[in-house]
Amino acid sequence: MSYGVYVVPTVPVQYTWGNLKALWRELLLPRSDEIFGGSLWVKDYETGAEMEDAVSVTDGLSEKPDGERICEFSTSGILLFTKTTSLSPYKDGERKFIERYRNKDQAFLETVWQGWKASGIMFNAESYTGQGRSKYEKSLLVTLAAAIGKLCDGYIAFNREFDLELPIGLYSPDEFLAARPKQP
Repeated sequence: MSYGVYVVPTVPVQYTWGNLKALWRELLLPRSDEIFGGSLWVKDYETGAEMEDAVSVTDGLSEKPDGERICEFSTSGILLFTKTTSLSPYKDGERKFIERYRNKDQAFLETVWQGWKASGIMFNAESYTGQGRSKYEKSLLVTLAAAIGKLCDGYIAFNREFDLELPIGLYSPDEFLAARPKQP
């Protein structure tokens, strides 16, 4: 089983790959050196080109035919899908996507939707099992989603079990980071 979460920005995305990597490392302290070793790189999944630290995470996205970029990280099993929302995979659009998260009131959801609409982008962070499970898999995914959310005033959404003591819903980065793993 893979794990996946969406990150819904509420402001235009203006950070770089270097900003994202630095915050991700910070959120994983004191284990970041153990997890990442000496390097943390990000590569375009299709071309294999390394994403430069000074480049915006949205650079070149609009030139992609499907408005999507898939990136992989030096950590095993983590992918990040970045997609323009003008080509939303949700046939009812972004509003319907947001409205299905019932853990927040309607006024809050409307505010998030308006911000998301203005940002024009969404993120989907996923783990995959092609290389086997990493013992840090869930920590990596939770902290990556939180780092993205913190950098774009975003909210993390998940719609299936994630082994956290949170119901399916929409959460701030701090709420998501504070969630405790479910006890067996």
